[in-house]
Amino acid sequence: MIDVGKSMADVRISNRAALLKLLYARGELSRKQLAGLMNLTPATITNIAADLIDEQVLAEGPAKNGGTRSGRREVALTLNLKRFRVMCAYIAERKVAVYCMDLEGEEFFHADLGFDDRISGAGMVNSVCDHIQEYLNGLSSEARSRIIGIGMGIKGVFDPVGGVSIRSFGLWEDNLNVREIVESRFDFKVHLNNNVRCIANAQKLIHHNNGVRSLLFIKYGPLIGGALIMNGALFDGHGCQAMEVGHTVVDPGGPVCRCGKRGCLETIIGFDVMGKLLELQYSRARTPILHEITGGERTNIGMESILAAYDRGDQAVVDTVNRAIEYLALELINTIVIINPELIVLYGRPFESGAFLERLEGEVRRIGGESRSTVIMKSQSNLRLDRFGCASIVVKDFLDTGAVLTRP
Repeated sequence: MIDVGKSMADVRISNRAALLKLLYARGELSRKQLAGLMNLTPATITNIAADLIDEQVLAEGPAKNGGTRSGRREVALTLNLKRFRVMCAYIAERKVAVYCMDLEGEEFFHADLGFDDRISGAGMVNSVCDHIQEYLNGLSSEARSRIIGIGMGIKGVFDPVGGVSIRSFGLWEDNLNVREIVESRFDFKVHLNNNVRCIANAQKLIHHNNGVRSLLFIKYGPLIGGALIMNGALFDGHGCQAMEVGHTVVDPGGPVCRCGKRGCLETIIGFDVMGKLLELQYSRARTPILHEITGGERTNIGMESILAAYDRGDQAVVDTVNRAIEYLALELINTIVIINPELIVLYGRPFESGAFLERLEGEVRRIGGESRSTVIMKSQSNLRLDRFGCASIVVKDFLDTGAVLTRP
């Protein structure tokens, strides 16, 4: 027996979601335009829009000429992105950013927290929750009602469904149930994922990438991570380890990685590794530009100084970085062969270097040839998605569920 009531409710949510996604992607559309794009009657669109306007999810803009012979003016609908907010936490190391932002990415609260190694993972998560709660306590009931959820991006192998940090590579203890802790503290919907996947989700959400169905996202600097979007959704893989590119083995006899294997990609192209190699050559004579940039202090060698010296042609630095670029190009080519994504998006500080990006493109052509169909490009929002990544997993759910705010 068909549950007609449930079926109609599902249709309603599906139509609301489709309308909201169109507006998020296009910015503003009239009711007539929405009816055409969604293949629904104008009356149906009017009813859906009326509900969403009453809920303050949508706003009406000024009337514009609709382009018809009668000159009838049409009112544009827009998403009320400034009204709703997300509580976020970006947890990549023992320094954690806690903040609140609206659906456009504007921050209204920000706190940077630091934790020493004596504090457990549960202690860290509870402290993050304490700061979120402290901020919420200062809000009016009306302002609190505008918060649509909590989003957290967390380093390492993470199960977004169970909310478990399976392996954090030294951040905290393994198999930590983050969801259990956070949901016990708040009545908001909680969304959790690996931090790189969060940023990849923001890339897809904001830029849409012209309907691309398969997208490989590479975040590089100072270490390297990846995320895969298949058929419009993040692909976690069995065991939630899909696209852990930094831990693909490229030299079986190489150095021991923090994951326990030998010769992982990050043990060769990580900027901490390159820094140690350059420390061995560091001198006014052998690395003159790096020596100048760092003021003659080895301890000042880091990603920024290495890239600055690379851009200025310091030969020892160029040789070291070019070796890393060759391994990165190999990783990209092998990944293209295995999963053949439509698009690879590069994200991170190294890709702001014209010399680095040009060298990488050349190595990809040299190793992989010119026949590949996969497009490789730098993110249109390079270095600007880290914060919004955590919010984006909440925003995606908000759109997917038709802005129906339910509490767990």
